[in-house]
Amino acid sequence: PLLGPVDLQQEVSEDKCLRFAAPMRRSSQQRGVGDTIRFRTTFHNTIYDVFKARGWKETESDTDWDVAWVDTGWIRENFDTMHLDDHQRINHFRNHYELTRKDCMNKNLQRMQRQLKREDKLEEAAKYDFFPNTYTLPVDYGLFVEEFKSHPAGSIWIMKPIGKAQGKGIFLFNKLSQITDWKKDARWKPDNP
Repeated sequence: PLLGPVDLQQEVSEDKCLRFAAPMRRSSQQRGVGDTIRFRTTFHNTIYDVFKARGWKETESDTDWDVAWVDTGWIRENFDTMHLDDHQRINHFRNHYELTRKDCMNKNLQRMQRQLKREDKLEEAAKYDFFPNTYTLPVDYGLFVEEFKSHPAGSIWIMKPIGKAQGKGIFLFNKLSQITDWKKDARWKPDNP
């Protein structure tokens, strides 16, 4: 799981609506009748419902679409053998988890910051100070305890299981005793929070 201090004073955007950026306009040769946006999806969930409600047209084609909202299996099977046109948009890309999983994103941000410091680009490296200290348990448990003890008693921390989405498994804590199950269980897997 990932751990980091929580700032409960942060502002939450009042606009909590899910928004989709419209794809770039297709050329006149690519445009369909009435310039309807064509979508391809491997899901029949809220995403599908939103696309249909917007009047977008579903297509089963693997290549003739404007927006593709597909699972990672489809990406692995198709993405490397296709070329996207300028107007096409897709929800995943190869190795997307390096940015979409919080533990991997944190690792990559830290790696970039270290690289910039090694290159003596300190001003640019300082721009990477926007993310909180993050720890992956049980590997970083000792480092985390040091950080935990340096904060005032009662500070609130957040625990997010690796590989989960949509808030599943996330919880807040303020005592080390609340996370003893995560302390040294090297057998822990993302599917067993």
